[in-house]
Amino acid sequence: MDEQRLARIAQRVDEIYLSRAGMDQHGSAEEDWRQAEEELSTDRVNSPVSTEPDPD
Repeated sequence: MDEQRLARIAQRVDEIYLSRAGMDQHGSAEEDWRQAEEELSTDRVNSPVSTEPDPD
């Protein structure tokens, strides 16, 4: 797994954790990590891919 992807997952894990804070919801770091990985892999599959060449 590349560093950029790990950073995006870690950022999403923080968001998930903070969204739970104060809501009396239970969870674990492992569950948050799995959720973040799943969300990001789903985003990658569902995001449109540009077929346009990159402008120079």
